[in-house]
This record gives sequence, C-alpha cells and structure tokens, in this order.
Amino acid sequence: MASVLKIFTLLIILNASSCVKEDNLKQNGTNTMTALVGSKHFEKGACWGCIAGGSALIVLYNDTIFRVTAEDGEQNLIMKLEIPSLKTPGLYSLSSQDKNYAIIEEFKPYTRFSTSNTNTGRINITKLDRQRQIISGTFEFSAVDEKNSAHTVSVTAGNFDVTYK
Repeated sequence: MASVLKIFTLLIILNASSCVKEDNLKQNGTNTMTALVGSKHFEKGACWGCIAGGSALIVLYNDTIFRVTAEDGEQNLIMKLEIPSLKTPGLYSLSSQDKNYAIIEEFKPYTRFSTSNTNTGRINITKLDRQRQIISGTFEFSAVDEKNSAHTVSVTAGNFDVTYK
C-alpha cells in the first residue's frame, strides 16, 4: 500500500510541475514560442542564420500591431498570432481575421486553420516592455480548417517570450 501511495504522490507532483503557470514564465526576451498543437509539442526559437526556406521566429511590433510568426520546417508547420492594436498588457480574445486572430498552416498536405467567430481563443500579454523591447504572454485557441469546417485543431499551453526591433 505504501508503494502505491508513493507512486500516486509522484504522479501528482509530476503533473503539477508540468503545468504552465503564468507567474513562472520567462519574460526576458528569450525569443521562444512553445505550444501543444493537438497532442504534438511545438517549440521554436529565433534562427539568426536561417537561409530562405528555413525555420524562423519572426516578430513585428510597431507601437500598435503585434504579430509573432513561428515556422518549423521539420514539423511542416507555421503558427501566427496577431493583435492589430496592442497598447497594454492584458487578456485579448482571438476570433476572426478582421480582429485579433491566430493561424496554423500545415504543409503536407497544405491545410490552413484559423480562429473564427465560433473557433476562438485568447492571448494573455503578460509583459510589454517598450524600453527593453520585450513582449511575453500565453495563448490557447481552437482553429477551423478554412476549406472544411468539420476539421479543427486545438492549440493549448502556448507561451512566447520575444524581442522586437
């Protein structure tokens, strides 16, 4: 009975330590983006020496529009998050492409998923440091195949910690 209790306790500790807590996120401009796309782990860092067609993490922020795009050539996947009017940290809802939105593109076979009015999500901007040019946050969303509305993808446990120029 004691060994069953030890195993149960260990499982609880491992489960609790694997949860992403916004208080424990790195917010130093590490230029990383991670998420679970379905059940598949996605992780991207900046690639300063990438040649055309390589994988990359690209950030745009110009005092209003915020966009982070992560491309992973090995996973044949691009993930893009956009907030057209980012002025302060806070919680932003994701929906259709004329507002705040997210897109996932798979290459083999090519499929484009996007948030919509019915497949929504959220981005929580936890840090917007204009002096050090750092934007950090968490995200999760559901996106629908733009050609087949019965096909969706779920993105969970997402976080990013990026710098911009």
